[in-house]
Amino acid sequence: MLTIEKGIPIPATTARKGNNIELLRSMAPGDSVFFDAPIIKKATRFYRVAKHLGVKVIIRREGTGMRMWRVADETYGTAGAVDPARVTKVARKKPLVIKRAQPVPKKVVKGLKAKATPSAADLEAQKKAKASRDKRYRESKKAVKAAQAVGATNA
Repeated sequence: MLTIEKGIPIPATTARKGNNIELLRSMAPGDSVFFDAPIIKKATRFYRVAKHLGVKVIIRREGTGMRMWRVADETYGTAGAVDPARVTKVARKKPLVIKRAQPVPKKVVKGLKAKATPSAADLEAQKKAKASRDKRYRESKKAVKAAQAVGATNA
């Protein structure tokens, strides 16, 4: 059972610690880390942690692995890019809007549903049932005519 306690102060928040965070904080701009093929997934984790901490990094494929560099704020995004002095117009006239593909609506039209083709035995059974219905119909017609004929003679 849980007990309610009163008057206990809330502790101050502590800084997060972890291998990724400590490594990123210890890196200076220009330092790099290489991730071999077996641990290549760690590169994406480091990138995510760096974004969360506000540390500027660039990741590129290199041979069979990936390399991550810590960069200074002013060089962020320009590593490996075109010389900024040569770029005359950077801004777009309209913002780039990425549209998601819309799901295709499924149209259900009566009479167009695919039906399974009946087997030969099913077709034979359907023919027998139809013949039986036709025979009963003809017999009932004969019975009605006979009753009408008997009624006409009695009247």
